[in-house]
Amino acid sequence: MAKESIEWDSLYTYLKRLYGFNAPLPPQFIHVLQDLRNGTVRYKGPVQRGYKEGVPYQIILNAYKLSEQQIIQAKSKTDTFENDFLRLKYGFSIMLNYLNQSYTQWQKQVESEKRIHVANPMDIKPVEYKKAESKKDISAFLEE
Repeated sequence: MAKESIEWDSLYTYLKRLYGFNAPLPPQFIHVLQDLRNGTVRYKGPVQRGYKEGVPYQIILNAYKLSEQQIIQAKSKTDTFENDFLRLKYGFSIMLNYLNQSYTQWQKQVESEKRIHVANPMDIKPVEYKKAESKKDISAFLEE
């Protein structure tokens, strides 16, 4: 499976678990998530579609994890939503507040992975010792 498909599956299963859904998520909400991923703008005039120009699913998932406690508190306090879509949409708006923090954490993680790049042990070449032929060479005394 492609990396993006795996990220989508993990986000989808996390949301089902977070909201306690046994059935699939409402299709309207899936469009909301995919619009955020693709960078689609549905406000102010005609729809401006993007393709994979928005927020990656990994960052969305991390933002949901950061906002999990607030979403759980909101679910317990506001049990007056007419349908599941409105409940999901409310949690989505809470998650949006954590999106920048999630993106910043992701950037730091990528930078640290670049810095910790470990050299491949196969790239290390064996060192050969060459005995110097100089009169000032003291290596003969060091071998004892």
